[in-house]
Amino acid sequence: MPELRFRNLDVTPDDPVDQWGFEGILAAIDRGSLRHWRRILDALEADPYGPVSRDLEQAIDAAEDVGVRERMRRALAAARIG
Repeated sequence: MPELRFRNLDVTPDDPVDQWGFEGILAAIDRGSLRHWRRILDALEADPYGPVSRDLEQAIDAAEDVGVRERMRRALAAARIG
């Protein structure tokens, strides 16, 4: 599997997730790997109502990968419940 690359963004997948924005998170959901998904979940756990969670909410709705989309939706709900 080729390594994830962000198109038309000034950040890379190696940058902190809170710098990825909606487009980076969407790319990671649809074209990333377990490593990228784990980074999103770690950022979400650190701040369940912060910028990553808000970008994730939008990316979930736009994502094509149904399985990862549903996993992220459940993770977002669980992080907010505590």
